[in-house]
Amino acid sequence: MPQPLKGAGIALAGAALIAGFIVAGFPYDRLSEYIEAEVQRATGVALAIGTLEPSLGFAGLGLQASDLSLRWPEGELLALDTARLRPAWSLSWLRGAPAIRARVAGPLGEADGTFTLNGFGAWNGDFHDLDLAGLPIELVWPNAELEGFAEAFVDLRMGDAGLEGRVTFEAQDGAVVLPILPTALPYDGLSGDIEFGGKALADVKSLALAGPLLNAEVTGSVGHAPVLADAPLSLSVVVRSQPGVRPLLESAGLRVKPDGSSRIIVSGTTSNPVRR
Repeated sequence: MPQPLKGAGIALAGAALIAGFIVAGFPYDRLSEYIEAEVQRATGVALAIGTLEPSLGFAGLGLQASDLSLRWPEGELLALDTARLRPAWSLSWLRGAPAIRARVAGPLGEADGTFTLNGFGAWNGDFHDLDLAGLPIELVWPNAELEGFAEAFVDLRMGDAGLEGRVTFEAQDGAVVLPILPTALPYDGLSGDIEFGGKALADVKSLALAGPLLNAEVTGSVGHAPVLADAPLSLSVVVRSQPGVRPLLESAGLRVKPDGSSRIIVSGTTSNPVRR
């Protein structure tokens, strides 16, 4: 082997050996504690990491965490199996806001996106095979339930007044239970486009359900309030039902037109919705 190539090979082997010792001896326990503290400071969510170890991929050196849990201030707990993390290619680093590329898997499904510690916390990315039954929807609408699996795009950040951003999703073959409706509704398709922040806590651009019993479309808003349970509702629900379920809707106090359509105005609060 030519002497220059031999020297270069020895140098590379030495560098790899040194890098190996650095990785092997890195204090990952302390890094776990730092990440847990930063996430809670930025978002208010208590993060617990079971194990943390290095991970090498095409995009470079990163970290893989296992057996994680997230606990929201309201007490809801979310368990995760794995999370692969690496620095994201983002200009936010220049503003002093670290951006972390994350691929997360757990009982609720998988997520792939970028988490930015911008003082409050932000997430931009996709969710795959999201199990709607595991979402804490009762925090937003008590006595409401969802079933099915969804694909979703989430672009949310915590601002001074709360959540800001947008969520869009599509789900198939599930069911929905809402306190304003008399029975659980199976659906073939469920889609939504919801904007957070601004004049309302949540602006429902569209929320559409297509099912064997009826179709429904929801628009309107959920207003700001110091406590989520007191957030005012201003929603319009248009229902187009099949003949077989019209008597059920009428028995629940809904006025059904001859063509099977009904319009429901929902006011009150998230904890006490009023239907008319």
